[in-house]
Amino acid sequence: MLVDLYRVVRQGIRLSTDSYSLKKVERLYMPAREESIADAAGSMVMYERWLTSREDGSQGNATLLDEIAMYNQRDCVSTAQLRDWLEARRVEEEALRGAPIDRPPVIERACE
Repeated sequence: MLVDLYRVVRQGIRLSTDSYSLKKVERLYMPAREESIADAAGSMVMYERWLTSREDGSQGNATLLDEIAMYNQRDCVSTAQLRDWLEARRVEEEALRGAPIDRPPVIERACE
């Protein structure tokens, strides 16, 4: 089952930021990023650089691909930590209320 965490965050958290992107929200549950690629645009720029580095017929600059992979891995880790952080907030709220919080119903959708 997949859950749209962006929607959960938008509907459940108030932030004093201009965006609810993963990079803006993750400051709540993990340290700031220090990698050379900080956002999706940077990842695309790095990929373009890698493509350009291959124009001479070589394999290209493998370091650029490593940096893109590290960025993507960090996004995956961040998403998992966001889910865990949200679940911890749920547990805290249930303790305050003294009752469980109902989850939305599961909607089955066919894959296209």
